[in-house]
Amino acid sequence: MRNVKDKAEVEPLVRAAVAHAMRTSLDGWPVDQPLLDVPDGIYDSLAKLDAIGRLEQELGSGPLSLDERAGQLDTLDALADWVVRKLGAPA
Repeated sequence: MRNVKDKAEVEPLVRAAVAHAMRTSLDGWPVDQPLLDVPDGIYDSLAKLDAIGRLEQELGSGPLSLDERAGQLDTLDALADWVVRKLGAPA
């Protein structure tokens, strides 16, 4: 498993995984803006699962089980927080 030190290390990985899943660039997209608002991109449950799967592979973490917060993973910031919490790294 990749040793993740903090949220700052996770954010670029999250951005890349979500951009790939949405099939669009997220360069410059604010971390606190809803991903549903990305022009030319579709952020739905399939894109979310794709992004999480890519993060699991990149981090070598194994399954990051979705929990009750899964429905709230609608921004890059929320996803990064969730990954950090799942991996037990400092926020």
